[in-house]
Amino acid sequence: MTTGRGSRERNRFSLIRARSLALFLVILFYSGGALAHKVSSVSLISRLEVNEGTYLLDAAMEVIPSEEEVLNEQIPPEEAARQFAEDFLVVMFDQVEESPELEISIETASDEITPEELQRKQVIVKMTGSIPEGAKEFLLYLEPTCPMAVVMVVIKDDKPSRRMQVILPGEFSRPVNIQPVLKGDPFVEAVAAKAPPLEEVSTKAVDSVFLAGFSAFWNVSWLPLALTVSLFLLSTVKRAVFLQMAALMMGMSLALSLAAWGLIPLRSWMVPATALLLVVLSGESLFRHAFHLWRCLAALFAGMGIGVMIAGSGFFRVAVPTGGNVEVSSLIGFVVGAEVSLVVCGMVAACFFLMMGRFDWYRRTVVTPIAVVLVAFGVFKSVEAFL
Repeated sequence: MTTGRGSRERNRFSLIRARSLALFLVILFYSGGALAHKVSSVSLISRLEVNEGTYLLDAAMEVIPSEEEVLNEQIPPEEAARQFAEDFLVVMFDQVEESPELEISIETASDEITPEELQRKQVIVKMTGSIPEGAKEFLLYLEPTCPMAVVMVVIKDDKPSRRMQVILPGEFSRPVNIQPVLKGDPFVEAVAAKAPPLEEVSTKAVDSVFLAGFSAFWNVSWLPLALTVSLFLLSTVKRAVFLQMAALMMGMSLALSLAAWGLIPLRSWMVPATALLLVVLSGESLFRHAFHLWRCLAALFAGMGIGVMIAGSGFFRVAVPTGGNVEVSSLIGFVVGAEVSLVVCGMVAACFFLMMGRFDWYRRTVVTPIAVVLVAFGVFKSVEAFL
């Protein structure tokens, strides 16, 4: 009886192990596509031709290839962009989902002067269709499973909206009224008479560019916030903190400026490299208590990593035309917005750490736990970039 029971237990264990192995292989098979090309950021222009009854959603997607060429050949960047558009972007008129036609192409985002190995390519997805008769509002819905936010600008009858929209996963865009305007409408004519000239509107656009830069710092990743906090862990001496913050800001501003002219490549390995710098800057505070100037150099490269991440976001591509048509005013407004976010983050961190630094238990109770969390987060982001 004992032998029979042991045999049944072994058979049951073998069956469970076989099922687990099969499940692992299935997960590995379906994760192969995720390891291939991956959409990292999306900026979208919605063109609504109310008089003609048509719409065109022009989405520019940054697609990061995998290190494995075999996986890249299995799922090309066009297919990754198509899956993103079909799975996450929902075009709606009056809360009714539409099924637009997709046209996908690859374009070069750099100018002709840029060397071939430094040129950036984007996947352009055009979603076209007809506006339903009698429709009143246009909406874009972003599925909750979408891994990122989408930046959208609406152009209605060749008239761009004054503000861009940042659509978060699981949210709707602001509704756009698509009802035709009747000629001779006194209300419309009064509004048109008070509208400022086009030149004045373009100069006021710097305000929205500033907000785009301010928002990009907080939305692109948790790494900018984590790196800023890591500068306060080793020492709260004002001179040491100031030098590190200045190096971090200088690196971020430099990377954004170079990326605008296409002089710095937006490589996928910049994210894990920046995460490793977080591990180094935070981990040092667990073993040393004295400031060293080499941390300024590390902070400079960390700032460049932050700048590259922000430059690869939809905020940057919509707000700052890149390549050979760089608008200096837009670039300055965006960079200043990102720098203000960095300063705000640094001031909040300074108030917290300077207040806590007066106590004897500060390093044991505050610095050590935060450093461990930041090191773990940096390791996680480094590993996540390869998954």
